[in-house]
Parts: sequence; C-alpha cells; structure tokens
Amino acid sequence: MRDIREEIEEIIEESYLIGMSEAQIRNDLNRFIDSCIKVVRENVRDRKRMEDIISRLTYVRDRALATNGSGEGRELLGGDAKAYAGKAARNKRLILRIIGGYDPKLVELINRERFGGKVRERKRFGSWSLKRIPGGDPRGTLLKVLYALMAASIFLLLYLMIRTV
Repeated sequence: MRDIREEIEEIIEESYLIGMSEAQIRNDLNRFIDSCIKVVRENVRDRKRMEDIISRLTYVRDRALATNGSGEGRELLGGDAKAYAGKAARNKRLILRIIGGYDPKLVELINRERFGGKVRERKRFGSWSLKRIPGGDPRGTLLKVLYALMAASIFLLLYLMIRTV
C-alpha cells in the first residue's frame, strides 16, 4: 500500500499536468526522464547500476511516448486529457520510486534538478541531532550534557551511600 505522502505528490503532479495539452505532457515527461538520466549519469559511480537504471528509464520513456498512428499514446499514456495527465503523473512517481529503490539521495537530486534551488529535506519523526539543541556549538552542548550526567551520577552515588549508612 502506498503511503499518503506519495499519493498527495501524485495528485499535485496530476493537477500541474491537467492544464496541458497531450503534446505538452509528452514534452514534460520527456524532459523529466532526461533530467533523471542526467542526474543518474552524474551521480552513480557503479557502471552496471547506472546502465540498469538508464535502461529502465528509456524503456518507460519508449512505452510512454510511443504512439499508434492516430497520435494517441499506445500503452502508458492515452485517453482523455484528465486520464492522460493522471497516467503521466503516475509514470513520474513510478520512475522516482524505481530510482529511490537504488539510492534515495538520487530522488532528492532529481527534484533539485527539476525544481531548481534547495529542496527541503524530510525530517524523520523522533530523530534529533546536537545541532538542533539550543545553545550554539554542538560540541559545547555535548559537554554540557555529559557534565549534567556526571553531576547526576555523583548525586545518585552520594544518596545511595547516605541511605546505606
């Protein structure tokens, strides 16, 4: 089952594409796949993995952009404009899931390539770092935390010694 975030991103992508003509959607999908291939070529060092990703992307592009004589999409795209935009959005999300299966950082780089600028990083629930603790320098914060733990353990030892006497 796909998560809610994935479905929301697909709906956003579809709403962006729904105002375009079929030719514009095809061009947008083609540019998207080109940017994915560019990011993969620049950032994947393992040649076999890079070729595998690129072959999958070109396969999806060939199926999505292939036309039968009437100009309609053969398999992955086709139908009325809303369905066409929905299928293109699903294809984009599918491509990002495929690439994310190889390396999740590639998806961030692709989004940075597509939208330009800095992409906001996802923050995991329950994760923290010393940089987020108020008080400035992370090393100073770590020393303060260790000092507080040491002081607490000394007080605990004193309490236990007094209690046993």
